Amino acid sequence: TAKQIDRILAGLRRMVTPGEAEIQPIRDAIHLAFAENFDREGSGSGLWAPLAERTVLERLELGYPGTNPILIRSGEYADTWINQEAPGHGSEIEAEAGAWRIAEGSDDPRAPALEFGGPRLPARPVADLSDWQADAIAADVERVLDRLMGMEAAQ
Repeated sequence: TAKQIDRILAGLRRMVTPGEAEIQPIRDAIHLAFAENFDREGSGSGLWAPLAERTVLERLELGYPGTNPILIRSGEYADTWINQEAPGHGSEIEAEAGAWRIAEGSDDPRAPALEFGGPRLPARPVADLSDWQADAIAADVERVLDRLMGMEAAQ
């Protein structure tokens, strides 16, 4: 019917120029996945390597817990991943011709070395998501698209 076509066309227009209401739930789902990785001290590629003995001793000397949580001392580094208002949080959002690109992460200068490792530093990736985390984000994307297309109301 004409009403259904109008609703679909309106949804398509909203898809081309998504607003904060459409983008924020997806960003939140990504941040949640990063927070889960910090909580479980691992990522889609497995558990992070334990801290080196010298790192444990340094942490204790500075008044932080020894072996855990890995990658968390003051919480500032984790915040750069999970809190979009934190200094050092990285976020890029693009919408062009109906295609969206939402990139979340950390702009912290330590992030590349911690994500990919180095000569004496094992990789401890935060951005590497598990299949179930990716599926949860995809489900949020589907819900947003359904809402944009007016499918929730029609079902």
